[in-house]
Amino acid sequence: MGPRSGAQPLVTVITVVFDGARHLRGAIDSVLAQTYPSIEYIVVDGGSTDGTIEILRAYDRRIDYWLSESDAGIYDAMNKGIRASTGTLIGILNADDCYTPYAVEKAVAALSDPQTGYCYGWVRLVDNNRRDCGLVKPVPRHLFGKRVLRETPLPHPTMFVRRSVYETLGGFDGRLALAGDFELIARIHAAGVVGVEIPEVLVEFRLGGSSRSPEILGEKRSVALRGGLSPLLAWKDWMVARSLMAAKRVLPDAATGWLRALKDRRRN
Repeated sequence: MGPRSGAQPLVTVITVVFDGARHLRGAIDSVLAQTYPSIEYIVVDGGSTDGTIEILRAYDRRIDYWLSESDAGIYDAMNKGIRASTGTLIGILNADDCYTPYAVEKAVAALSDPQTGYCYGWVRLVDNNRRDCGLVKPVPRHLFGKRVLRETPLPHPTMFVRRSVYETLGGFDGRLALAGDFELIARIHAAGVVGVEIPEVLVEFRLGGSSRSPEILGEKRSVALRGGLSPLLAWKDWMVARSLMAAKRVLPDAATGWLRALKDRRRN
């Protein structure tokens, strides 16, 4: 992806994709347009048949490594990318999302303290036409301990993690189909890894996809119960999340920001 300086930490960005030709170019271009120069870019495809491979071939000289083969799901693909990576810091960008131009540069600055194990920022929600549908901010740091098992406390696409954290704690739980990021964040927090928020938008997140599947709610409830959350709170959160998800399916995308604001206000 261009010249790299040994004085700068190498950042690996991983994109996993399956039949994502519609938006993949936007994700790739957002990585290639980063203001930070020392990036290793890896794309892991699950055996697409929709034109995704042709896109990857077109970018072959600008992507450091890509492969296309069947996998056991999105988190299996992410783990493949992590194993193939060589960077000191690792970020994972969805195939239908986009980094803002300074995202990697900001992450490197936030992780300049070696005691900080990961960083994360804000997300701008957009529809398929990239119209603004609201802002997602992480749970305030002082509430992490109370909320980490009750909701995904930070937008995973904005997260950059030190390689050493993955080496110590392992990667994503491949037994989960949709809530692997929720489980990983909870596991990292439980291990006492220090995280820091970047109070800026790092990613444009395209609405839709697996995040609106009811299956994710059951997986998150199971993870929360295994993590020690009381059954009463786990079922309460499941009911609230199910109601919000049902509302999102019938309301226009622009309403997602309003629902997010309502969800933020109920934190305690």
